Amino acid sequence: MDALLEYDSASDEDDKQSTTARLGKRSLDQQELSVKKQALPKLPSLFSSIITPTGTSSQDHQGRTRTRQGKINNWATYVYIQVPLGDEIQGILDAVTANNNNIHNMTQADRGFHLSLTKCLYLKEHQLEEFSNAVRTQLQDTPRFTMSFAQLSILSNEDNTRSFLTAEVGAGYNDLMAKLKKVDQVVTKFHHPEFYKPPRFHASIAWSLQKMPLDQAIKTLPEKWMNELAFVEYSITSIYVKMGNRIVTVKLK
Repeated sequence: MDALLEYDSASDEDDKQSTTARLGKRSLDQQELSVKKQALPKLPSLFSSIITPTGTSSQDHQGRTRTRQGKINNWATYVYIQVPLGDEIQGILDAVTANNNNIHNMTQADRGFHLSLTKCLYLKEHQLEEFSNAVRTQLQDTPRFTMSFAQLSILSNEDNTRSFLTAEVGAGYNDLMAKLKKVDQVVTKFHHPEFYKPPRFHASIAWSLQKMPLDQAIKTLPEKWMNELAFVEYSITSIYVKMGNRIVTVKLK
């Protein structure tokens, strides 16, 4: 400590000036950097990477558990058909969810339900445009078709963490098979697994963490809803590719 006290005032003053100069330059550099950062425009929301969630509590998701954690530059992607929400499905939903807090509907607001043609795939950002263009090329010259549901059934996900009340396709199954074969060609090109074999084309309309509540709910469904479901036809004119928060529409011929 004595050695530090032996420096004269001139040396101290030089040090102070040198320190002030360094701090002043650093402060200026930081200000310039801040201005440059503020001047940069924000990227479109399409380029927002998936971030690993900060919370893992299942209470935030009605008891659901995440089977795959989010990763940066990992875009959840799937190809699907959109089925509108009609009176017949709404009636089934009302019946199975009435006074049952263990069953939750899967309606997409006014957009109805999804009928998947792929498993959930995870693509990198640079693959998204190529993937959607490949699906468009495969499907855009294929014909439109009509389909209807034949029955209600209960299916579980691959991890058995949730069970689903589903409406399975009857009429239109062969048309869906033709579309699926073309989509599978794209999926395998990107080194992802094909759709389930044999496929059970379905729209999930409600879910539960356990199968039993759904089993019990089906038994109490009014017969008229079951009968009407099979007589409603849906005209399918488009197929959709959802990649993160981006949706590409493929119009059928």
